[in-house]
Order: sequence, then C-alpha cells, then structure tokens
Amino acid sequence: MGLGFAVFAGTMPEIIRASAREAEQLGYSSFWVNHPGSTDGLAALAQATRETQRIELGIGVIPLHTRGPENIVQGVSASALPLDRLLLGVGSPNPEALKRVRAGIAELRRQLSTRLVVAALGPQMCRLAGEVADGVLFNWLTPEYARLSAERVREGAAAARREPPKLFAYVRVALGPAGRTLAGGGAGERRGGHAILPVRLR
Repeated sequence: MGLGFAVFAGTMPEIIRASAREAEQLGYSSFWVNHPGSTDGLAALAQATRETQRIELGIGVIPLHTRGPENIVQGVSASALPLDRLLLGVGSPNPEALKRVRAGIAELRRQLSTRLVVAALGPQMCRLAGEVADGVLFNWLTPEYARLSAERVREGAAAARREPPKLFAYVRVALGPAGRTLAGGGAGERRGGHAILPVRLR
C-alpha cells in the first residue's frame, strides 16, 4: 500500500517544487497534480520532475473530451516528463464516455510507454478501467462505495484475463492557516488551499 501527496495544479511553481521535493524525502510513493479547466497539469507536473529522482509523478486527470490523445502526447513530450515514473490519468464525462476512454487509452498506449490511469466512478467505467488501464483513480467515494468500485474493477480485469490495475483514491484535506475555512467547499481547490492524497487500495 502506497501513499501519495498532491496539490492543485495552479499552485505557485515554487510551492509545487518544494512539495514534490519534500514528498520524496519523506518517503511518499507518488506526487500528483490535477488538470482543472485551462490550467495545464502536465506543465505543473514538470515542476515536480525537476526536483525529484525516484517518486512516481501522477496527473489526475486530463479530460479526453477537451484534450485528445495527440495533444496529451505532445504535452508529455514538451514537459519532458519521465515516462518510467509517470502515472498519466485520463477520464471523460458522458455522453460516450466509455467509447472515448477506450479509444483514448488505446491511442495513448500506442504512442507512450508509460502507465495509464483511468478516472472511474460508475460501474461500467470501473469495469472498463479494469479491462484497459494500469491504474484506476477514484474520487468523491464513501469507503463502502470504494470497495464496490474496486470489485467492479477486478471484474473487468478478470473478464479481460489480466492482472487488476492498481487502485488509487483521493482523500481531500485542507492545510495551512486557512484550512478550516477551505475545508467546507470547493474554494480550496481553486485557490490551491488543499492537498489530495491518492492512496493505494490494493
């Protein structure tokens, strides 16, 4: 079981660099950023790359309906992200989310030799993630629903006759003097006021 640490991608670069450096020194297994709106998570993750040598680097997640596989590949290359440490997360809302994720993963796997993580919430996406992904990222789940989702991922992997992917989940916390204020809503994410802990469930 690993423990990761993450920050909002729009956080100041010097804070991203310091956080990634500290996470590696403290023995965290992974460091993550998100990809919200017009903020480029790949460019933000590049800040962490410069300060680390061993820790896995994750992005959770890039929406495929706004940034297609070809553009993602270009972004990974432009940001000089280390493919051996990269956990490249993608996802998609409906409609046609399953079709888009399946095609997106296939194209990314054709062009990049890195681990691909799928954001999954519903049962069908969980099964698809088990079938095609190297990792699955859960978000906004109760412990009970996380266990059910993990089982659906394993069902998808079994149907595809492959090993189940690694499972991660966001646990959101507010840090710093403004933590109590930010903990109650989404303002913390917009202002970079909270951390995210993707924890390996298996």
